[in-house]
Amino acid sequence: SWTLHRACQCVRVERQRQFRQHLIRSLTIGTVFVSVQTYAMWCLLLVEPTSLDVIELRKGAFVFVTMHGLHFVVALMFVAFVLLRALADRYDHEYSWGVTFCAWVWHTLGIVWLMILGAFLVGSTVL
Repeated sequence: SWTLHRACQCVRVERQRQFRQHLIRSLTIGTVFVSVQTYAMWCLLLVEPTSLDVIELRKGAFVFVTMHGLHFVVALMFVAFVLLRALADRYDHEYSWGVTFCAWVWHTLGIVWLMILGAFLVGSTVL
């Protein structure tokens, strides 16, 4: 989210090189994040639950994380699309709406992720 915000700032002042670098960083960080989260979900599925409460909590958590993950992957594809268009010189100080929209999507996903983590925190303290 932060690197996309910086990309928006750079494209508005015609710093194309830095703009593209921030997009590449965003795509790289997003890909690493998806990889780590996929591994974490795989590990979560391998652990045997110890009680019925844990099974129910895991089902709910799995649904939330899976839905968020799908949105995250779609948003990551959008970053890849914006990067490809940036490499083709489609964005400048006059037209940068796609970059701005992409950044706001990521900001929204960050807020949703914090809400999911908060729900996990509350759920774990209840058990």
